[in-house]
Amino acid sequence: MSSYVRVLFVAFFLEQSYAVMIHFPRPLSGLVYWNYYQLLKACVTTTISLSLTPMLAPTPFYIALPVSLIFSASLALFAWAAVTTRPGKFAVIFGRVTPTHVVSTGPFAYVRHPTYVSYALGWIATVIVVLHDSFEASLGDMRWIPGLPRSIGVLAAVSALFWTYYRGALLEESQFLKNKDNVQGQKVRDDIHIEYLAYMRCVPCRWLPGVA
Repeated sequence: MSSYVRVLFVAFFLEQSYAVMIHFPRPLSGLVYWNYYQLLKACVTTTISLSLTPMLAPTPFYIALPVSLIFSASLALFAWAAVTTRPGKFAVIFGRVTPTHVVSTGPFAYVRHPTYVSYALGWIATVIVVLHDSFEASLGDMRWIPGLPRSIGVLAAVSALFWTYYRGALLEESQFLKNKDNVQGQKVRDDIHIEYLAYMRCVPCRWLPGVA
C-alpha cells in the first residue's frame, strides 16, 4: 500500500506543476501580489522537500488507506475542475485579470473555489504521512529530534499555503464584485458582475458544500 501513496504523491506534485505552468498561466498583465505568489512557491517547495523522506518510508495500511483516499479525492477534484475550465481560461493565483465569464458548472456548482480545495486535500494527506513518520520514529530509533522540526516545518508551510489560497479566493471575488486589482483601464462588464452575484447566491460556500 505504501507504493500507492508514493505514486499518488508524485501525481499530486505533477498536478501542481501542470496547474501553474499550463492550466492556469501567468497573465501578461502580471500579478497583483507578487510577494504572496513567491511565498506560495516557497511553501510548495519546502513542503515537497521535507515530505520526501517520510513518503519513502514504509506506511502502515491504517495510514496508507485514508491517505490514498484523500490523495485520490484531491486528484479527482482537480481533474473535474480542469475539465470544466479549459487550459488558459483562468489565470494563476494572484493574477491581475479582468473577469469576462462565470463558471457555474462541474464542481463550481457546489463550491466557488474547488481547485483550491483540491490542493488543500493533497496537502492534508501529505501532512498526515509526515506526522505519522515522525511519531513512529520517536517510538523506534529516536529519530524524533530531526522528525519534530520536519513536522513543524511542514505544518507551517501548509498553513501558509492555506492562507494564500484564502487570499487568492478573496482577490478573485473582489475582481468580480469591486473591479479591484483588475487590468489597468479595464472594468468588469455589468452583466458579468450581475451574473457573479447571482452565482454567489446559488453557491454560497467557498470550500465545503453546506458548510463554509
